[in-house]
Amino acid sequence: MKVLIMAYFFQVFLQIGNTDFSTVLNSFTTTETWEETSQTADLLLAQKRTEVSDQIQKGSKVILRASQTRRETESDFQNVFEGYVKEIQPTDNLLKIVLENEAYQLKRKQAITTSYGNATLKDLLSNHFPEIKNMDSVPDMVARNVVIRGKTPYQLLEDLKQKYLIEAYFRGRELHVGMPFLIETELPVVEYDLGQDLHHDNLKFREAGEVKLKAKATSIQKDGSKLSVEVGDTEGEQRSLFYRGIESEEALRALATADLNKLKVDGLSGSFTDFGLKFLSHSYKVRLKAGDTKKNGRFWVDKVRTEVSVKVGIERKIFLGRAV
Repeated sequence: MKVLIMAYFFQVFLQIGNTDFSTVLNSFTTTETWEETSQTADLLLAQKRTEVSDQIQKGSKVILRASQTRRETESDFQNVFEGYVKEIQPTDNLLKIVLENEAYQLKRKQAITTSYGNATLKDLLSNHFPEIKNMDSVPDMVARNVVIRGKTPYQLLEDLKQKYLIEAYFRGRELHVGMPFLIETELPVVEYDLGQDLHHDNLKFREAGEVKLKAKATSIQKDGSKLSVEVGDTEGEQRSLFYRGIESEEALRALATADLNKLKVDGLSGSFTDFGLKFLSHSYKVRLKAGDTKKNGRFWVDKVRTEVSVKVGIERKIFLGRAV
């Protein structure tokens, strides 16, 4: 299906199970971030439940790709979502389907019951998560006297994330695990001209003196225990800082305060919405160019909200993270 939306040519491919539903897609929305392993999405189809009862079931595989170009003869299909049907919610005129990424399968795999006397964190991950593509930034830590009782792989992964302050997310069927901001360091830098490439923006420039921040700083000790302190401005925006092997509160507080102050710089915060012509995801970097040099800079992408529909084509809202 190819349609002209505003000045762009929009195409979509939607497959659920073995059936092509491209022509009945009404809308799709999802938000992805490096902070969540499970990513869900809402899909609306111009169909009634009774018309597709044989083709769409819970657990059905879902693939969504879309293209948006300036010329009718061009195609640039982007992988928008890959996952599974989680829930089916019929409405009067549309069929709402809740989707979930590969975490759907982790939640339904056989529960794990086992124990380890001593095991490295990397061993725990590799033993129970064959989906892992990248764990280069997983710290070299030894976990002692590990007991796992009846946990699904998803529950185990969430426990490991919380205990060892790592992050984990899927790209398609591949699982990426490691320290925040270090998991995928070679992702592309996507350039945006603020005068041409944006539908609209909610970007704000702040001078360093206006930035108010507070943080919970946590250090993981060699035995896996945690030491935590809170630093910064009482009414500031919340941040999290992670360390290894800092053994005293005084040292942790001093280090965290110094690092928090480094984040108080002149720069942009907020979000912007593009025209869907460029592909990017969380953990990518964006380079912003503007006539107003205050808005120039390079930033980490914390979160991306994507909408695909017959009304807007492809539209992405990009939430800026820290400057890089």
